[in-house]
Amino acid sequence: MFKRLRQSSKFKVTKSSLLSLSVAVLIFFLFFWRLGTLTPGMSAQEIAAGKTSASIGAVADNPLYGPHRIIQFVSQELFGHGAADLRIASALFGVFFIFCFYHLLRNWFGQLVAFFGTLFLVATPWFVLLSRNATPAILYMAPLAVLACYYWAVRSEKQRALYVFLILTSLSLYVPGM
Repeated sequence: MFKRLRQSSKFKVTKSSLLSLSVAVLIFFLFFWRLGTLTPGMSAQEIAAGKTSASIGAVADNPLYGPHRIIQFVSQELFGHGAADLRIASALFGVFFIFCFYHLLRNWFGQLVAFFGTLFLVATPWFVLLSRNATPAILYMAPLAVLACYYWAVRSEKQRALYVFLILTSLSLYVPGM
């Protein structure tokens, strides 16, 4: 009876869609759930990061960690100067680096190793704390994005891949250690 019901339904639930949904829920709860209210206040480093990205002049005067500061500036202009508004930049970069890490592992080792390796990275407290903090320390993961785009540009024949690689490489010049 259930077999017929499953075959007759128009909505097919596949393993990959369930896996994608579960990963999306995990990422939401780890990085975005109660982003501004989970801790009672902001640390001194977060307050300093908020001040250095409060105006476009402050970002232009000190372009170190420029990509993070620009996103924080836009967030502050659109939403305000709360803790969640400052921390959203790190959370977005964290999610971006997760996708870059998964892409690299999937192309190098296969889908199963990529899934478990990415799950291991996402579940580490170090990465979660970096992604939920308003400081630009999450940009130390930027080599993942450069490597992923380099791999994409080398393996692909699209001009877009080369342009994305060049843009990411030029933005990484504002990150210490890159």
